[in-house]
Amino acid sequence: MTIIRAILRFLLLLGDKLSPVKKIPLTEEQQQKIDQLSQNMVLYHYPACPFCLKVTRKMRALGMNVEKRDPRIEPYKTELLQGGGELQVPCLKIGDGDKAMWMYESAEIIFFLEGEFEEVIGEAVFDS
Repeated sequence: MTIIRAILRFLLLLGDKLSPVKKIPLTEEQQQKIDQLSQNMVLYHYPACPFCLKVTRKMRALGMNVEKRDPRIEPYKTELLQGGGELQVPCLKIGDGDKAMWMYESAEIIFFLEGEFEEVIGEAVFDS
């Protein structure tokens, strides 16, 4: 079973590398706004998780520079359990301290990101 998982993980990561993300063309001003909006976000993810890849690919398309943490490594595992309450990925932490919001589920995270950045980038890019 471990061999099958290793092969699947390799294929997922290879597929991600071989199929480049189409980045949305951004002006310098738009990129600055995106950087500002995403500076208080952290993504807890496993690099070879298909749902996590879906989220990270959307973030790359949007030009987001978000810190990524692997919860298999301490102290990230403890942070995710204490803050979000579940050891589940992907999980997007938005904000800091007691006011942080912890968002699970790839579809919910992508929906949130598109809504957050729609005004900065423009509706047209999300129509497809």
